[in-house]
Amino acid sequence: MEALGLVERVEDEASGNVAYFRTEKSIKLEPAMNALAEWAQCNIEAEIALADVDVSTLMWFVRRKIDLAELPRRRAVIRFHFRDDPPPKCPHYWFVVEPGADLPELCSLDPRRDVDLYVETGVVSLGAILEGRSSIEREKEEGGLFLSGDPGLARSMDRWLRTLVYAALEGIVPLS
Repeated sequence: MEALGLVERVEDEASGNVAYFRTEKSIKLEPAMNALAEWAQCNIEAEIALADVDVSTLMWFVRRKIDLAELPRRRAVIRFHFRDDPPPKCPHYWFVVEPGADLPELCSLDPRRDVDLYVETGVVSLGAILEGRSSIEREKEEGGLFLSGDPGLARSMDRWLRTLVYAALEGIVPLS
């Protein structure tokens, strides 16, 4: 993307940190990309759109979709187990949410903390929920999502797990 002029790489020589910033060229491209995303939500079947989603990438995305204001004001540990067939390379992930944190910590190795909520799901089910192609309630009813543990965390999942902006579109192709 840097070679195409879509992002500018800026390195802080003192710390060695690298950051990327959108260029004017990429900002002008955004309306076309948003239109394509809207079209895809309404014209591509959910199973096809979500078929090759990488679990690790999905979980990094989920990390940014957790609304910390909707979680308890204490440490909360949420364990995700992906029961896909074939199983993903890493089928377990944990979110550790600490009071005052900006984002939850995402772990692919057991953080050795008591788990408050266990979430069993598949990549397609979780992706469909995030995209607005399904709902938490529907996936629970259909067996695509199973929650156990803290009843408050389980009941409020639809508040602390936010969906994509595109989830509000009219005419989204639902998960069948």
